[in-house]
Amino acid sequence: MSNPTPSVDPYGQWALHTKLRRFRQTRIVDFLVELNAPVTEEIKLSFEDAVLSVIAPLRKIAAHPPKDAPFDVPPEIQLTMPDAYLQVMPCGSTSRFITLRMSVETSRKGKDVDWGIVAQAVQAVLANRYVVRVQVGQPNYAWRDSPEKPLHEAPGAGKQGDLQTTPVVLGLLGDAIPFAHAALRGTTEGDGSRVVAVWDQGRRPDQGAWAVPDRFSYGAELSASAMTGLIQQFDGDEDAIYAALESAGRVSPLQSRVSHGGMILPLLAGAKHAPVPRWSNPDDERDSIGEPLLDVVSEAPVIGVTFPTTHTNDHSGRWMAVNALDGLRYIMSRAARYRAEDGMAAPVAINLSYGALAGAHDGTSMLESAINELVVAHRNRLAIVLAAGNSHGTRRGPDGDSVDPRKLPHTQPGGLHARFDLHTAGQEHTLTMFAPPDKQEETYLEIWMHRRVDGKTVPLEEGQFPAITVTAPDGQEFSGVPGTGVLYPAVGGHPPAIPLAGLYLQPKVPQSTQRSMALLVIAPTQAHSRLPFAASGRWTVRITNRRDQSLSIDAYVERDDTTVGARRDQSAHLVATAGETLCDEDTLSDVATGSRVFRVGALQDVGADAEGAWVSRYSAEGHSAEGRSAVGPELSALADQGVARPGIRVSGSQSGMVVRANGTSLAAPQATRWIANRLAQTPRVSAVRREVAGSKDPRKGVKLLP
Repeated sequence: MSNPTPSVDPYGQWALHTKLRRFRQTRIVDFLVELNAPVTEEIKLSFEDAVLSVIAPLRKIAAHPPKDAPFDVPPEIQLTMPDAYLQVMPCGSTSRFITLRMSVETSRKGKDVDWGIVAQAVQAVLANRYVVRVQVGQPNYAWRDSPEKPLHEAPGAGKQGDLQTTPVVLGLLGDAIPFAHAALRGTTEGDGSRVVAVWDQGRRPDQGAWAVPDRFSYGAELSASAMTGLIQQFDGDEDAIYAALESAGRVSPLQSRVSHGGMILPLLAGAKHAPVPRWSNPDDERDSIGEPLLDVVSEAPVIGVTFPTTHTNDHSGRWMAVNALDGLRYIMSRAARYRAEDGMAAPVAINLSYGALAGAHDGTSMLESAINELVVAHRNRLAIVLAAGNSHGTRRGPDGDSVDPRKLPHTQPGGLHARFDLHTAGQEHTLTMFAPPDKQEETYLEIWMHRRVDGKTVPLEEGQFPAITVTAPDGQEFSGVPGTGVLYPAVGGHPPAIPLAGLYLQPKVPQSTQRSMALLVIAPTQAHSRLPFAASGRWTVRITNRRDQSLSIDAYVERDDTTVGARRDQSAHLVATAGETLCDEDTLSDVATGSRVFRVGALQDVGADAEGAWVSRYSAEGHSAEGRSAVGPELSALADQGVARPGIRVSGSQSGMVVRANGTSLAAPQATRWIANRLAQTPRVSAVRREVAGSKDPRKGVKLLP
């Protein structure tokens, strides 16, 4: 099998162009791959053999390397795929979407890795004959391979002898899983946690209760028995429990007052006494025959996945393509041991309150496509619930004090999205993007282009691309028509120098099957290393139509806001200039535009009931344009108690801690809980989907949760 016209990942091009600069500290390169056939052992071996073919000819040199060789020839390169992807899914086949992980090590002490050879190995993966699309992941600063001889293996999942009965299973992917929280303990004093498995993707199983996760090649796992043992050993002292899981000198996020997962999990699965927002004088939820709805979730098992901290601190979100899919597969593999009362697989409801902004927003990205496959494969028993996102404009407008009070504080577009059309040859549009000073991470501007042909959205062909010219704050220009444009430093400004910026125009990209993309990447503006840094200030992007054709264009600045408490609070954004067309339409999370997920927006209490609630000002907006897959959120939940009282009271990292926070991240677990209770009654996701179908408001869900 072969794919004659494979898509090209512009982010992968930048990684190769910069000699994998961002991967050098981690020495890990990972990929999300779409195959042209369900994965088999043969396909898995084909990727391993491709990498081996790159380094095999160099083995003789490695056996007797020159003494003065500055680089390692060749490096030790290992390519692995989690065995979980070889498991047959309930649909009767394996997956067409897999993840690969390439680890690189030097074979000579004191010598650096020859990254040119690593780049060849990456190219070999991209060129595999089974590949349809490949998306390169993000440097994994916290990932470490599991040891070859592990201390102990975690218990396998889904074995017939381990089958248990439950009406529903809950899953959570986040930055921390507070399994020892009192709201997650058993119904009897002293019982263990209802969290039955935790996979920490950024940890090595090198001590204590941590074990090698079965069917996954990295990270570490806590089993139910291990968690129960810790709770009993420390008599429920949560701080001592979490401290015992860390190596010397390392502090768990769960030892702090607040963590993202610490707020979400009690909302999602906590006992009835856990802090849960309610409207004033709410009517009790009733089932289809008028009986009070039982909160089955408060006794349901929970399976958790912890993302590496360095990933969750990077809000650009490119790491999610690999980590989120691996996490979803892990939850489903561990949930396989549970059965509903009808003897079928217990329904599973998974909460994911992470996401980025940039993307085609057409539901065809690789992760969204992989999620669609996973949901379909589990035959109406899997619900994946996503936070809509917090990217709606929040800048106060000049007339903010004179508009309808319902819209206070009046907002302008957030500067992360621009939309415009070009219809004739020579017509042009200029975008202005501000890159802040002292920025540690790269800046990304994605420019998405498409045409409408016979009522369908189609990508551009090479001859249809507009000309794009980028001007740096210091006046230097570079362009692509289409192709690649690169800005090098003024000193030593030619290969093999590391470029300061790159422009990549590709008609076919893995991030969408319906649109073409031009990617502008700007190097960090912080002068913190020997590497060159880009200029901060205003970068202009001039887009000129080269033909008499109608082009529809969306430009997104990838979100790069920092975690609360970080030193830098500036972020890159588009600047509103004369004739600029900034907007907040289509600002849903980049993974929340697929056709088989549930999206959740945030509501603000105004002293009435759910029906009279206002949409929280930051809650993302869907669309009203043709060719898009998601109008808006299907559900909305309370996340703000008023204009003067933003946020709601939720649990902190440990029992007894209460904090105030807001965001669609806190609305999503409330919706996941509601969906899980519905599934416990009627274990068919399609029944729940019909109940919340018909969204016509791009920001407010059909179902408004009390």
